[in-house]
Amino acid sequence: MIPIDVRIISATNCNLQKLVEEKKFRLDLYYRLNTLILQTVPLRERPGDISDMLLHFFKKNRIKKNIHQDAMRFMEQYDWPGNVRELQNVVSYLSILEGENIHASDFPEYMMRNGKKSGDDPVAGVETETVILECLDWYRKEGKKIGRKGLAEKIKEYGVFLTEAELRQCLEQMKSAGLVEIYKGRGGTQISEGGREKLGRKKI
Repeated sequence: MIPIDVRIISATNCNLQKLVEEKKFRLDLYYRLNTLILQTVPLRERPGDISDMLLHFFKKNRIKKNIHQDAMRFMEQYDWPGNVRELQNVVSYLSILEGENIHASDFPEYMMRNGKKSGDDPVAGVETETVILECLDWYRKEGKKIGRKGLAEKIKEYGVFLTEAELRQCLEQMKSAGLVEIYKGRGGTQISEGGREKLGRKKI
């Protein structure tokens, strides 16, 4: 017999106490492991750490890319169900993209679909409303028109991710508030006088 001195480090995302009560986890093993408990905080609850982690992963993998502000805002609002490991995988994905600048629209499709945190109101938030008005105002100044599909793609560049159905609902609310005009056919959606006045007040 050779005496040894070891320490076992284990990790789980399960509630072991509940599993013990349900007799799905051995009580004696639970107490053997339950010496020092360290509770980790999920990445979605510490978005301020993301920029430091990106800097570390980029340096470690010798990645030379610029993160645009809309991309950083998207990452800070994303839920990160896979926590830091998912962030590492996303960094690997971004590293193979062409170009030196990373925008919110560059992230994988699955992240786009799940980009909003649970409980977020997908329509008519103050920031969302402002982004839509600014885009519509730009098109007005350029003498151009834009439909709902084109507008949904455009606002992605500013970190606002809405499906066409959600955008339709948002625009209807904004129309009721007198901020936009919605035309049939190729008329698209245009900013109203009330919308321009609201933008002007925000700029002041």
